[in-house]
Amino acid sequence: MIQRWLRLKTWKKWTFGISGLIALIFLFLVIFFIYRVKTVDLDEIIAKHNVNTAANIEDDSDSKKDQDSNIPNLLEKPLEKANSLTDKQIDSEDAIDVAAILMNSGLSLKEMSYLTGNSTSDLTTEEKQKIRDLLLKKLSPKEIEALRSITSQYGKYLVILDPNYPIELVGVQDEKERERILKELEEKKLDQAKENASTAEPTQPVPSEKPPQKNAETNEQELLKKKLDAKYTEKFSNLQKNSQIEVDSLTEAVKDYIFKSREEGKEVTISDLQANFLSDITDAESKTDQQFEKILSEAQKEYEASSLDVSGLDTFKTQYEQSKNKARSTALSQILSVWKTSSK
Repeated sequence: MIQRWLRLKTWKKWTFGISGLIALIFLFLVIFFIYRVKTVDLDEIIAKHNVNTAANIEDDSDSKKDQDSNIPNLLEKPLEKANSLTDKQIDSEDAIDVAAILMNSGLSLKEMSYLTGNSTSDLTTEEKQKIRDLLLKKLSPKEIEALRSITSQYGKYLVILDPNYPIELVGVQDEKERERILKELEEKKLDQAKENASTAEPTQPVPSEKPPQKNAETNEQELLKKKLDAKYTEKFSNLQKNSQIEVDSLTEAVKDYIFKSREEGKEVTISDLQANFLSDITDAESKTDQQFEKILSEAQKEYEASSLDVSGLDTFKTQYEQSKNKARSTALSQILSVWKTSSK
């Protein structure tokens, strides 16, 4: 074997030597990439990318292009899929992290293409919802967080993976079409709120305990009390329904503002929300409070004029405060959920 090697011409020795070296490097790269996929640390990726900013990406764009030119051919296919998730040139390290996460998740190449939303533009809402359900089933919350920590630096937030983002808007790029869809969604929610309010049963006030009286209340007073109870129960119930519709409308306006800002790559702060919506929210709450006090004052006068006990009206106050606190808490919870998701 050695003698045969020694008898080879010099150029053949060089050819075999270089070919062997290339094969060795190729094998090393295969082992290295498999190792990266199998040992991907999602927490480490999230921590690393949370300290990066879009500004750093812009400043280092030239150097990153130089690094990307040295990416081995072996990694071209996985990294090509990683690069397709963004509109900008992606750093080679970031691309390797994305590719490792995607390959480790078990997604097919077709399923990977759905992540950007670009492949869903011609699909129906039902089909897009099925794709979202499939992706959320295959990707763990930690994998989604890791992917978004990388792609968000390049202006992509993977909204198809966000359950709070309207599925109807996924893949829609035309601004006028987006506005039309948003308007339709808002109208549907308002109609649903009105329908729910119309089917809700009015809350009856809890009868108050009255001290024993020397003379039993006449049948006429009992009938009058029932009539007044029903009258003001209906008034307070209608006020509550109208107030809830207004709260839902304001909540949707805030959420739509956050969604649109996120699509434009803008950061939304608490100060932004206060500047745009605080006065509307304060005015709506003040208006509802004034209407409630007016109805309560009318009820008290009418009960007193009929020589009826007014202590039962305190029930209306309690129910009103509970309803207002619940509506405020629900709206705030929805807004914070959307805002926290967009800030990642």
